[in-house]
Amino acid sequence: MGRRLCYCRRDSGSEIDFIIRFRGEPTLLEVKAGTGKTKAADYISSNPDVFGVRSCVKLGANNVGRAGNKLALPYYMGFLLTEV
Repeated sequence: MGRRLCYCRRDSGSEIDFIIRFRGEPTLLEVKAGTGKTKAADYISSNPDVFGVRSCVKLGANNVGRAGNKLALPYYMGFLLTEV
């Protein structure tokens, strides 16, 4: 597709798995092995004036749910994250 794949990780261990465009907006996408926490994504999405990102989607071993600006989805629903 002609796009470079970049990876960002801080010395503290904080990282963001993916940044996608969802519903026309940049959105953080975290993929967790289980039901893990999304510390870096929570920080970034709670500071939209600094980072320009307002929402986060977490794919993991969990049910569908929403907490603030974070949407939690089970793994098998990842295919639904397409641009409409």
